[in-house]
Amino acid sequence: STKPDLEKPGGIPLVKQFSKNLKIPFTCIGGINLNNLGEVLAAGTCSVCAISATVGTDDVEGAVQAFRQKILLKKLG
Repeated sequence: STKPDLEKPGGIPLVKQFSKNLKIPFTCIGGINLNNLGEVLAAGTCSVCAISATVGTDDVEGAVQAFRQKILLKKLG
């Protein structure tokens, strides 16, 4: 909803393609939430931007901490 001028997102297949072909770090943005974060990270992104799922909530700090914890667990796992 924060990017109304964009067309359909590329999704996980595009993230996997980028991860396979890019030799530089890249960030994923668009539709990322705690439910799909693991899949996005597993596809190979280096970082994420999750606007609606964090600052679009009543508990911004809690949402950011939840993302941080999940990302750290993925990196350690």
